[in-house]
Amino acid sequence: MLATHMRTTHALALLRKMANFALALGLLTAASLPASAQDRSAKNALPRWAPSIEKGLAEATERGVAMMVALNMDDERGNQGMVDNVYTDKKFLQATEKCVVAIGSLFQHGAGGSAICERFGTITCAQHQAIEKVIRQDWLKRGPNDDVESPRHFFLAPDGRMLFQRTWTMRAGALAELMTRASELCTPGRLANWNTLDAKLERAADTAQSVREAALEELIAENDPEIDAQLATLAKKSKEPMVTGSILASFALAKTPERRALAHSALSHKAPEVRMLVAHAMHQSGAGDHLKPLLKRTGKERDRAAKGEMYRALGILAPDQKDEAKALKLILKGVGNSKDDGRAHACVASAHWVNEKGVRAALEKVLVQGGSRVLRSSAVWALGYSDAKGIKKTLQTYRDGLSRRDWRVKQVTDAAIAKLRGLVKNEAAYDAAPEKFLPHPADGVEDDEDSDGGRRR
Repeated sequence: MLATHMRTTHALALLRKMANFALALGLLTAASLPASAQDRSAKNALPRWAPSIEKGLAEATERGVAMMVALNMDDERGNQGMVDNVYTDKKFLQATEKCVVAIGSLFQHGAGGSAICERFGTITCAQHQAIEKVIRQDWLKRGPNDDVESPRHFFLAPDGRMLFQRTWTMRAGALAELMTRASELCTPGRLANWNTLDAKLERAADTAQSVREAALEELIAENDPEIDAQLATLAKKSKEPMVTGSILASFALAKTPERRALAHSALSHKAPEVRMLVAHAMHQSGAGDHLKPLLKRTGKERDRAAKGEMYRALGILAPDQKDEAKALKLILKGVGNSKDDGRAHACVASAHWVNEKGVRAALEKVLVQGGSRVLRSSAVWALGYSDAKGIKKTLQTYRDGLSRRDWRVKQVTDAAIAKLRGLVKNEAAYDAAPEKFLPHPADGVEDDEDSDGGRRR
Protein backbone atom coordinates (compact mmCIF):
# COMPACT_ATOMS: atom_id res chain seq x y z
CA MET A 1 0.00 0.00 0.00
CA LEU A 2 1.06 3.59 -0.60
CA ALA A 3 0.85 4.39 3.10
CA THR A 4 3.16 1.51 3.95
CA HIS A 5 5.68 2.56 1.31
CA MET A 6 5.65 6.13 2.54
CA ARG A 7 6.07 5.15 6.18
CA THR A 8 9.02 2.92 5.54
CA THR A 9 10.99 4.90 2.96
CA HIS A 10 11.31 8.36 1.55
CA ALA A 11 14.62 7.85 -0.27
CA LEU A 12 14.96 8.12 -4.06
CA ALA A 13 16.76 5.27 -5.82
CA LEU A 14 20.36 5.78 -6.98
CA LEU A 15 20.31 7.94 -10.08
CA ARG A 16 23.07 5.93 -11.69
CA LYS A 17 20.67 2.97 -11.71
CA MET A 18 17.83 4.98 -13.13
CA ALA A 19 19.33 6.65 -16.21
CA ASN A 20 16.61 5.38 -18.54
CA PHE A 21 13.89 6.49 -16.17
CA ALA A 22 15.27 9.82 -15.00
CA LEU A 23 13.01 11.95 -17.12
CA ALA A 24 9.90 10.04 -16.08
CA LEU A 25 10.67 10.67 -12.46
CA GLY A 26 11.22 14.33 -13.11
CA LEU A 27 14.91 14.21 -12.30
CA LEU A 28 16.78 16.87 -14.19
CA THR A 29 19.13 16.06 -17.03
CA ALA A 30 22.53 17.61 -17.33
CA ALA A 31 21.24 19.87 -20.10
CA SER A 32 18.81 21.56 -17.74
CA LEU A 33 21.30 22.05 -14.93
CA PRO A 34 23.28 25.23 -14.22
CA ALA A 35 26.74 25.69 -15.71
CA SER A 36 29.24 22.97 -14.86
CA ALA A 37 32.25 23.43 -12.67
CA GLN A 38 34.61 23.93 -15.58
CA ASP A 39 32.54 26.92 -16.74
CA ARG A 40 32.60 28.54 -13.30
CA SER A 41 34.36 31.90 -13.25
CA ALA A 42 37.35 32.59 -11.05
CA LYS A 43 35.37 34.89 -8.79
CA ASN A 44 33.21 31.91 -7.82
CA ALA A 45 36.06 29.62 -6.83
CA LEU A 46 35.27 26.61 -4.66
CA PRO A 47 36.86 26.21 -1.21
CA ARG A 48 39.97 24.28 -0.32
CA TRP A 49 38.55 20.86 0.47
CA ALA A 50 40.42 18.50 2.80
CA PRO A 51 41.82 15.57 0.78
CA SER A 52 40.61 12.97 3.31
CA ILE A 53 38.70 12.62 6.56
CA GLU A 54 41.92 11.84 8.43
CA LYS A 55 43.81 14.88 7.14
CA GLY A 56 40.79 17.08 7.71
CA LEU A 57 40.52 16.00 11.34
CA ALA A 58 44.24 16.52 11.81
CA GLU A 59 43.87 20.08 10.53
CA ALA A 60 40.80 20.62 12.72
CA THR A 61 42.80 19.48 15.75
CA GLU A 62 45.65 21.82 14.91
CA ARG A 63 43.30 24.76 14.42
CA GLY A 64 40.95 23.89 17.29
CA VAL A 65 37.84 23.98 15.07
CA ALA A 66 35.16 21.60 13.82
CA MET A 67 35.08 19.77 10.51
CA MET A 68 32.16 19.79 8.06
CA VAL A 69 31.85 16.94 5.57
CA ALA A 70 29.40 17.40 2.67
CA LEU A 71 27.79 14.62 0.65
CA ASN A 72 26.86 15.58 -2.90
CA MET A 73 25.61 13.90 -6.07
CA ASP A 74 25.43 14.59 -9.80
CA ASP A 75 22.51 15.34 -12.14
CA GLU A 76 20.17 16.72 -9.53
CA ARG A 77 19.08 20.33 -9.13
CA GLY A 78 19.33 20.68 -5.37
CA ASN A 79 22.81 19.14 -5.17
CA GLN A 80 23.97 21.16 -8.16
CA GLY A 81 22.71 24.32 -6.53
CA MET A 82 24.86 23.63 -3.48
CA VAL A 83 27.95 23.39 -5.68
CA ASP A 84 27.18 26.40 -7.86
CA ASN A 85 25.56 28.78 -5.40
CA VAL A 86 26.42 27.77 -1.83
CA TYR A 87 29.94 26.37 -1.77
CA THR A 88 31.07 29.37 -3.85
CA ASP A 89 29.24 31.96 -1.74
CA LYS A 90 31.22 34.53 0.23
CA LYS A 91 29.45 33.66 3.49
CA PHE A 92 30.36 29.98 3.14
CA LEU A 93 33.95 30.72 2.13
CA GLN A 94 34.37 33.02 5.13
CA ALA A 95 33.01 30.28 7.40
CA THR A 96 35.75 27.90 6.20
CA GLU A 97 38.16 30.09 8.14
CA LYS A 98 36.51 28.71 11.29
CA CYS A 99 35.78 25.18 10.08
CA VAL A 100 37.63 22.59 8.01
CA VAL A 101 35.58 21.34 5.03
CA ALA A 102 35.59 18.16 2.97
CA ILE A 103 33.24 16.73 0.36
CA GLY A 104 32.27 13.23 -0.76
CA SER A 105 30.77 12.03 -4.04
CA LEU A 106 30.80 8.66 -5.77
CA PHE A 107 30.81 10.14 -9.26
CA GLN A 108 33.68 10.64 -11.69
CA HIS A 109 34.28 14.12 -13.11
CA GLY A 110 36.85 14.39 -15.85
CA ALA A 111 40.01 12.43 -16.53
CA GLY A 112 40.44 10.96 -13.06
CA GLY A 113 43.76 9.82 -11.71
CA SER A 114 45.78 12.69 -10.26
CA ALA A 115 43.82 15.29 -12.21
CA ILE A 116 41.88 17.85 -10.19
CA CYS A 117 38.14 17.13 -10.10
CA GLU A 118 36.28 19.30 -12.61
CA ARG A 119 33.20 19.53 -10.37
CA PHE A 120 34.65 20.28 -6.94
CA GLY A 121 38.14 21.61 -7.68
CA THR A 122 41.18 21.41 -5.32
CA ILE A 123 40.84 17.61 -4.83
CA THR A 124 40.87 14.57 -7.10
CA CYS A 125 37.89 12.38 -7.90
CA ALA A 126 39.59 9.48 -6.14
CA GLN A 127 39.78 11.57 -2.96
CA HIS A 128 36.10 12.62 -2.91
CA GLN A 129 35.09 9.06 -3.81
CA ALA A 130 37.07 7.73 -0.84
CA ILE A 131 35.33 10.23 1.44
CA GLU A 132 31.95 9.16 0.06
CA LYS A 133 32.80 5.56 0.90
CA VAL A 134 33.52 6.49 4.52
CA ILE A 135 30.22 8.37 4.76
CA ARG A 136 28.23 5.56 3.19
CA GLN A 137 29.77 2.53 4.86
CA ASP A 138 31.12 3.76 8.19
CA TRP A 139 28.74 6.56 9.13
CA LEU A 140 25.45 5.63 7.48
CA LYS A 141 25.97 1.85 7.45
CA ARG A 142 24.74 1.60 3.86
CA GLY A 143 25.86 -0.75 1.15
CA PRO A 144 27.14 0.24 -2.31
CA ASN A 145 23.67 -0.07 -3.87
CA ASP A 146 21.62 1.40 -1.00
CA ASP A 147 19.88 4.75 -1.18
CA VAL A 148 21.68 7.65 0.49
CA GLU A 149 20.12 11.05 1.21
CA SER A 150 21.85 14.08 -0.25
CA PRO A 151 22.81 16.86 -0.15
CA ARG A 152 23.84 16.21 3.41
CA HIS A 153 26.27 17.83 5.82
CA PHE A 154 28.01 16.19 8.78
CA PHE A 155 29.67 18.20 11.55
CA LEU A 156 32.52 16.55 13.46
CA ALA A 157 34.62 17.44 16.46
CA PRO A 158 38.42 17.33 15.99
CA ASP A 159 38.48 13.92 17.69
CA GLY A 160 36.11 12.53 15.03
CA ARG A 161 32.93 12.32 17.09
CA MET A 162 29.72 13.27 15.29
CA LEU A 163 28.31 16.51 16.69
CA PHE A 164 25.21 16.76 14.49
CA GLN A 165 24.16 16.62 10.85
CA ARG A 166 21.76 18.28 8.43
CA THR A 167 20.08 16.82 5.35
CA TRP A 168 18.65 18.74 2.36
CA THR A 169 19.61 21.95 0.68
CA MET A 170 20.14 25.18 2.57
CA ARG A 171 21.30 28.66 1.85
CA ALA A 172 24.91 29.71 2.28
CA GLY A 173 24.17 31.81 5.34
CA ALA A 174 22.44 28.92 7.12
CA LEU A 175 25.28 26.51 6.37
CA ALA A 176 27.86 29.08 7.47
CA GLU A 177 26.01 29.51 10.77
CA LEU A 178 26.04 25.75 11.39
CA MET A 179 29.76 25.58 10.64
CA THR A 180 30.42 28.41 13.07
CA ARG A 181 28.16 26.83 15.69
CA ALA A 182 29.93 23.47 15.33
CA SER A 183 33.28 25.09 16.06
CA GLU A 184 31.81 26.93 19.04
CA LEU A 185 30.79 23.55 20.46
CA CYS A 186 34.37 22.26 20.16
CA THR A 187 35.87 23.96 23.20
CA PRO A 188 37.79 21.56 25.47
CA GLY A 189 35.25 22.05 28.27
CA ARG A 190 32.21 21.35 26.11
CA LEU A 191 33.76 18.27 24.52
CA ALA A 192 34.83 16.91 27.92
CA ASN A 193 31.27 17.20 29.24
CA TRP A 194 29.56 16.30 25.96
CA ASN A 195 27.82 13.16 27.20
CA THR A 196 26.64 14.51 30.56
CA LEU A 197 22.92 15.04 31.14
CA ASP A 198 23.36 18.75 31.78
CA ALA A 199 25.25 19.21 28.52
CA LYS A 200 22.61 17.31 26.54
CA LEU A 201 19.82 19.37 28.11
CA GLU A 202 21.70 22.53 27.24
CA ARG A 203 22.01 21.44 23.61
CA ALA A 204 18.34 20.44 23.57
CA ALA A 205 17.58 24.16 23.85
CA ASP A 206 20.24 25.25 21.35
CA THR A 207 19.28 27.89 18.82
CA ALA A 208 20.38 25.60 15.96
CA GLN A 209 17.70 23.04 15.12
CA SER A 210 20.21 20.41 13.99
CA VAL A 211 22.00 20.65 17.34
CA ARG A 212 18.70 20.39 19.24
CA GLU A 213 17.51 17.39 17.29
CA ALA A 214 20.71 15.43 17.86
CA ALA A 215 20.56 16.04 21.62
CA LEU A 216 16.82 15.32 21.87
CA GLU A 217 17.19 12.03 20.03
CA GLU A 218 19.65 10.87 22.67
CA LEU A 219 17.56 12.14 25.59
CA ILE A 220 14.31 10.60 24.37
CA ALA A 221 16.10 7.28 23.80
CA GLU A 222 16.86 7.17 27.54
CA ASN A 223 13.15 6.53 28.24
CA ASP A 224 13.64 8.09 31.66
CA PRO A 225 10.61 9.77 33.37
CA GLU A 226 12.89 12.19 35.19
CA ILE A 227 14.52 13.30 31.94
CA ASP A 228 11.09 13.62 30.34
CA ALA A 229 9.99 15.87 33.19
CA GLN A 230 13.06 18.07 32.74
CA LEU A 231 12.41 18.31 29.02
CA ALA A 232 8.77 19.25 29.60
CA THR A 233 9.86 22.00 31.97
CA LEU A 234 12.44 23.19 29.46
CA ALA A 235 9.79 23.38 26.73
CA LYS A 236 7.45 25.33 29.00
CA LYS A 237 10.08 27.86 30.06
CA SER A 238 11.59 28.44 26.65
CA LYS A 239 10.68 31.70 24.94
CA GLU A 240 11.70 30.34 21.53
CA PRO A 241 8.81 28.60 19.70
CA MET A 242 11.18 26.49 17.61
CA VAL A 243 12.89 25.21 20.76
CA THR A 244 9.58 24.43 22.43
CA GLY A 245 8.36 22.77 19.25
CA SER A 246 11.45 20.62 18.85
CA ILE A 247 11.21 19.35 22.42
CA LEU A 248 7.49 18.54 22.25
CA ALA A 249 7.92 17.01 18.79
CA SER A 250 10.52 14.64 20.22
CA PHE A 251 7.83 13.18 22.46
CA ALA A 252 5.67 12.50 19.40
CA LEU A 253 8.45 10.22 18.16
CA ALA A 254 8.72 8.26 21.42
CA LYS A 255 8.24 4.49 21.51
CA THR A 256 5.33 4.28 23.97
CA PRO A 257 1.76 5.70 23.73
CA GLU A 258 2.12 7.27 27.18
CA ARG A 259 5.12 9.33 26.15
CA ARG A 260 3.68 10.17 22.72
CA ALA A 261 0.57 11.52 24.45
CA LEU A 262 2.76 14.25 25.97
CA ALA A 263 2.84 15.85 22.51
CA HIS A 264 -0.90 15.83 21.81
CA SER A 265 -1.80 19.03 23.59
CA ALA A 266 0.94 20.83 21.64
CA LEU A 267 -1.29 20.77 18.56
CA SER A 268 -3.21 23.60 20.22
CA HIS A 269 -0.13 25.56 21.29
CA LYS A 270 -0.38 29.28 20.64
CA ALA A 271 2.76 29.31 18.49
CA PRO A 272 2.23 27.96 14.93
CA GLU A 273 5.87 26.83 14.78
CA VAL A 274 5.18 24.45 17.66
CA ARG A 275 2.09 23.04 15.98
CA MET A 276 3.98 22.60 12.71
CA LEU A 277 6.91 20.72 14.26
CA VAL A 278 4.68 18.46 16.35
CA ALA A 279 2.43 17.57 13.40
CA HIS A 280 5.50 16.76 11.32
CA ALA A 281 6.83 14.48 14.05
CA MET A 282 3.47 12.72 14.19
CA HIS A 283 3.76 12.11 10.46
CA GLN A 284 7.25 10.69 10.94
CA SER A 285 6.21 8.47 13.82
CA GLY A 286 3.48 6.62 11.93
CA ALA A 287 1.75 6.00 15.28
CA GLY A 288 -2.03 5.65 15.00
CA ASP A 289 -2.65 7.14 18.44
CA HIS A 290 -1.82 10.57 16.99
CA LEU A 291 -4.84 10.44 14.68
CA LYS A 292 -7.55 11.61 17.08
CA PRO A 293 -5.80 14.82 18.20
CA LEU A 294 -4.94 15.58 14.58
CA LEU A 295 -8.57 15.19 13.53
CA LYS A 296 -9.62 17.51 16.31
CA ARG A 297 -7.17 20.24 15.31
CA THR A 298 -6.77 20.15 11.51
CA GLY A 299 -10.11 21.72 10.62
CA LYS A 300 -9.41 24.62 13.00
CA GLU A 301 -5.84 25.28 11.90
CA ARG A 302 -5.19 28.56 10.07
CA ASP A 303 -1.42 28.58 9.76
CA ARG A 304 -0.25 27.48 6.32
CA ALA A 305 2.79 25.47 7.40
CA ALA A 306 1.10 23.83 10.37
CA LYS A 307 -1.96 22.85 8.36
CA GLY A 308 0.18 21.45 5.58
CA GLU A 309 1.97 19.20 8.05
CA MET A 310 -1.36 18.13 9.55
CA TYR A 311 -2.73 17.12 6.15
CA ARG A 312 0.42 15.14 5.39
CA ALA A 313 0.20 13.40 8.76
CA LEU A 314 -3.45 12.47 8.18
CA GLY A 315 -2.55 10.97 4.82
CA ILE A 316 -0.08 8.64 6.50
CA LEU A 317 -1.86 7.82 9.75
CA ALA A 318 -5.52 7.50 8.70
CA PRO A 319 -5.56 4.57 6.22
CA ASP A 320 -7.16 1.43 7.69
CA GLN A 321 -7.97 3.21 10.96
CA LYS A 322 -11.36 3.53 12.64
CA ASP A 323 -11.52 7.26 11.91
CA GLU A 324 -10.34 6.96 8.32
CA ALA A 325 -13.57 8.41 6.91
CA LYS A 326 -13.29 11.51 9.12
CA ALA A 327 -9.73 12.07 8.00
CA LEU A 328 -10.64 11.70 4.34
CA LYS A 329 -13.47 14.19 4.73
CA LEU A 330 -11.02 16.77 6.09
CA ILE A 331 -8.47 16.09 3.38
CA LEU A 332 -11.06 16.22 0.60
CA LYS A 333 -12.35 19.52 1.92
CA GLY A 334 -8.80 20.86 1.71
CA VAL A 335 -8.35 19.63 -1.87
CA GLY A 336 -11.51 21.40 -2.96
CA ASN A 337 -11.00 24.67 -1.11
CA SER A 338 -9.15 27.20 -3.27
CA LYS A 339 -8.67 29.43 -0.21
CA ASP A 340 -6.98 26.71 1.86
CA ASP A 341 -3.27 27.55 2.20
CA GLY A 342 -2.51 23.87 2.75
CA ARG A 343 -4.32 22.74 -0.39
CA ALA A 344 -1.26 21.28 -2.16
CA HIS A 345 -0.43 19.20 0.93
CA ALA A 346 -4.05 18.00 1.02
CA CYS A 347 -3.67 16.81 -2.59
CA VAL A 348 -0.59 14.78 -1.64
CA ALA A 349 -2.37 13.40 1.42
CA SER A 350 -5.33 12.27 -0.69
CA ALA A 351 -3.28 9.86 -2.81
CA HIS A 352 -4.18 6.79 -0.74
CA TRP A 353 -7.87 7.28 -1.61
CA VAL A 354 -7.50 8.39 -5.24
CA ASN A 355 -9.60 5.49 -6.49
CA GLU A 356 -12.62 6.85 -4.69
CA LYS A 357 -14.68 8.76 -7.22
CA GLY A 358 -15.01 11.93 -5.16
CA VAL A 359 -11.27 12.16 -4.54
CA ARG A 360 -10.33 11.62 -8.17
CA ALA A 361 -12.91 14.18 -9.31
CA ALA A 362 -11.58 16.76 -6.84
CA LEU A 363 -8.00 16.26 -8.06
CA GLU A 364 -9.00 16.49 -11.71
CA LYS A 365 -10.87 19.70 -10.90
CA VAL A 366 -7.62 21.19 -9.63
CA LEU A 367 -6.12 20.66 -13.08
CA VAL A 368 -9.11 22.24 -14.77
CA GLN A 369 -9.20 25.25 -12.47
CA GLY A 370 -5.44 25.75 -12.51
CA GLY A 371 -3.29 27.20 -9.78
CA SER A 372 0.34 27.24 -8.74
CA ARG A 373 2.76 24.77 -10.29
CA VAL A 374 3.24 23.18 -6.89
CA LEU A 375 -0.51 22.67 -6.47
CA ARG A 376 -0.94 21.15 -9.92
CA SER A 377 2.12 18.94 -9.49
CA SER A 378 0.65 17.63 -6.24
CA ALA A 379 -2.68 16.79 -7.88
CA VAL A 380 -1.01 15.10 -10.86
CA TRP A 381 1.23 13.03 -8.61
CA ALA A 382 -1.74 11.75 -6.62
CA LEU A 383 -3.62 10.87 -9.82
CA GLY A 384 -0.67 8.67 -10.76
CA TYR A 385 -2.04 6.09 -8.28
CA SER A 386 -5.48 5.96 -9.91
CA ASP A 387 -6.89 2.80 -11.49
CA ALA A 388 -9.63 4.75 -13.28
CA LYS A 389 -10.25 4.02 -16.92
CA GLY A 390 -9.11 6.84 -19.13
CA ILE A 391 -6.87 8.52 -16.55
CA LYS A 392 -3.76 8.02 -18.73
CA LYS A 393 -5.46 9.84 -21.60
CA THR A 394 -6.61 12.60 -19.24
CA LEU A 395 -3.08 13.23 -17.99
CA GLN A 396 -1.56 12.99 -21.47
CA THR A 397 -4.02 15.56 -22.78
CA TYR A 398 -3.24 17.77 -19.82
CA ARG A 399 0.48 17.36 -20.38
CA ASP A 400 0.19 18.30 -24.06
CA GLY A 401 -1.39 21.60 -23.10
CA LEU A 402 1.32 22.71 -20.67
CA SER A 403 3.61 25.60 -21.51
CA ARG A 404 7.40 25.71 -21.33
CA ARG A 405 7.15 27.54 -18.02
CA ASP A 406 5.42 24.48 -16.59
CA TRP A 407 8.53 22.30 -16.90
CA ARG A 408 8.16 21.07 -13.34
CA VAL A 409 4.54 20.07 -13.84
CA LYS A 410 5.54 18.33 -17.08
CA GLN A 411 8.13 16.26 -15.26
CA VAL A 412 5.66 15.16 -12.59
CA THR A 413 3.06 14.41 -15.26
CA ASP A 414 5.56 12.31 -17.21
CA ALA A 415 6.29 10.36 -14.04
CA ALA A 416 2.57 9.85 -13.32
CA ILE A 417 1.90 8.64 -16.87
CA ALA A 418 4.87 6.28 -16.66
CA LYS A 419 3.50 4.86 -13.42
CA LEU A 420 0.04 4.38 -14.92
CA ARG A 421 1.63 2.50 -17.81
CA GLY A 422 3.47 0.19 -15.43
CA LEU A 423 6.90 1.54 -16.28
CA VAL A 424 7.90 2.45 -12.74
CA LYS A 425 10.12 -0.26 -11.30
CA ASN A 426 10.91 1.55 -8.06
CA GLU A 427 7.65 2.39 -6.27
CA ALA A 428 9.49 4.01 -3.37
CA ALA A 429 11.00 6.55 -5.74
CA TYR A 430 7.57 7.63 -6.95
CA ASP A 431 6.23 7.69 -3.40
CA ALA A 432 9.01 10.11 -2.44
CA ALA A 433 8.52 12.45 -5.40
CA PRO A 434 6.51 15.11 -3.47
CA GLU A 435 9.62 15.93 -1.50
CA LYS A 436 11.02 17.33 -4.75
CA PHE A 437 8.25 19.84 -5.44
CA LEU A 438 6.51 20.19 -2.06
CA PRO A 439 8.97 19.75 0.83
CA HIS A 440 7.64 19.43 4.35
CA PRO A 441 7.44 22.93 5.92
CA ALA A 442 9.15 21.58 9.04
CA ASP A 443 12.20 20.58 7.01
CA GLY A 444 13.02 24.23 6.55
CA VAL A 445 13.48 23.82 2.79
CA GLU A 446 12.47 26.59 0.43
CA ASP A 447 9.19 25.66 -1.27
CA ASP A 448 8.66 28.55 -3.67
CA GLU A 449 7.83 28.09 -7.34
CA ASP A 450 11.46 28.09 -8.45
CA SER A 451 13.03 26.01 -5.70
CA ASP A 452 13.26 22.24 -5.70
CA GLY A 453 14.37 21.98 -2.09
CA GLY A 454 16.34 19.01 -0.86
CA ARG A 455 16.79 15.81 -2.80
CA ARG A 456 17.81 12.25 -2.23
CA ARG A 457 19.58 9.69 -4.24
